[in-house]
Amino acid sequence: MADRLLAAKASVEHSDNKGKTALMRAAENRRVEMVERLVKAGANANHADSRGKTALMRAALGGDGTIVDQLLDARANVNQADANGWTALICAAAGDAAIVKRLIGAGADIKRSAKDGTTAFKRAAATGHTVVAETLEAEMRLRVELG
Repeated sequence: MADRLLAAKASVEHSDNKGKTALMRAAENRRVEMVERLVKAGANANHADSRGKTALMRAALGGDGTIVDQLLDARANVNQADANGWTALICAAAGDAAIVKRLIGAGADIKRSAKDGTTAFKRAAATGHTVVAETLEAEMRLRVELG
């Protein structure tokens, strides 16, 4: 269905009643090929839904590194925050260390905190993701050393 809509040049920016676009749905459902098609068709990687969540945040929450890479290549704003102040890095902190490293490499602010004070490090530690917490801690030390 989506392929037919893309072929008919349908708007890739249409959103549902919650503000979710096809790109956001594809990202949260781990549809790598569909994300690629939508990005090529010009989908806005920084569109936020009614709660402020973006496709990058959804991919980070879902632990899909391929989609995270696709969205970063499409110039997704790595530091965009949702209504609660969560960024893709905070979303990813309770998951895959490789995704956390990708987001840091793309310029994610490791010290940023959400409205409730949650940081990526605090979330990783609170959820028992020690490898992610260690990765973030090492990055913070490195940045202090480099000044």
